Amino acid sequence: MNEYKKEPCEGFKPSQGLVLTNATITDGHSFLIEDGAIKMENGKFTFIGKSSELPVDSSETIDLHGRLVLPGLLNPHHHLYSALATGLAPIGATNNFTQILENLWWHLDKTLDEESVYYSAINGLIQSVRYGVTTVFDHHASMNAVKGSLAIIEKAFRGIGVKGLLCYE
Repeated sequence: MNEYKKEPCEGFKPSQGLVLTNATITDGHSFLIEDGAIKMENGKFTFIGKSSELPVDSSETIDLHGRLVLPGLLNPHHHLYSALATGLAPIGATNNFTQILENLWWHLDKTLDEESVYYSAINGLIQSVRYGVTTVFDHHASMNAVKGSLAIIEKAFRGIGVKGLLCYE
């Protein structure tokens, strides 16, 4: 197995004090805070509430200008290696699901090696984070790189900082 020496977020350290102000904060269900503030210290939330109730300190502050802050989303069914299929055309007819598998997905599955498994996971996880997803359930397939593939994908999850559950399809 190739060693992927550089982690995608190598050198990143959680803020020692970051405050987000002027935010609209919701959990998506029961509460909404207008002109809200969130304080994070050492990678943990230490305050969520009205901006006017936030104790003043020397933390770095970012004004969100009323933007909406939601909890992280969950994607319960992902195929991270599908990031490699972006822009690929099937090699034949795709009139039904079986033809899509035969003329695109099974060909891609066969070409995956350890390096493409790793970097497709990195790409898929970065795309997930861009859309607010913080937990991913990945259904993996790599016919010629099965052994150790979930450990390789786990390394990508740890590097990006996303939670996940891994399985073979």
